[in-house]
Amino acid sequence: MEVKFLVTACLFSERLKPRPKAGIQEFFERSELVIPFATYLTIERGLDVLARKDAVRESGLRLQIEALLAGCEILQGRDPEIARAMARILGHGPLRHTWLPNQQAKEPSYGHYPWVAAASMATCIPIAAVKTKDLTVVGTYFDLPGLYDPVRETWLHPREFDRTMRAKTPSRNGVSSPQ
Repeated sequence: MEVKFLVTACLFSERLKPRPKAGIQEFFERSELVIPFATYLTIERGLDVLARKDAVRESGLRLQIEALLAGCEILQGRDPEIARAMARILGHGPLRHTWLPNQQAKEPSYGHYPWVAAASMATCIPIAAVKTKDLTVVGTYFDLPGLYDPVRETWLHPREFDRTMRAKTPSRNGVSSPQ
């Protein structure tokens, strides 16, 4: 049984490395992946930055990304619900650092993790990510359907830190990990 996950740009980045971390390849093979707008935008932003520095490398990387995206579902038609959830996140003061760009950065970018969290809240699809810090912080204030780290094979949720993919782990949205 494939589990459906919203994925972050960091997960795609890790998958495209010559030697991705353990568990990443298997995760992509056994999971149904859904790409929210924020992840797609972050990927495109990275490719745009790379194109200005090394167009040949960007072209090759774009082909690899397009091949990966071909096996994924693009999340569409949920903008009003995602916008409502995102408005709640943006209005929560302790989460400002998760979405405001770093003004000191050479290539500032917005934090896409709260947007992925909002998509998760609106669709009830759990999130898979390699970099989980900002998502965990959002999850302490808002009820996320689930946050999964495929490298550690662990469900990360403020109330359920020790769940793993090896055991059946039902979530509120009815999605369970395989046994």
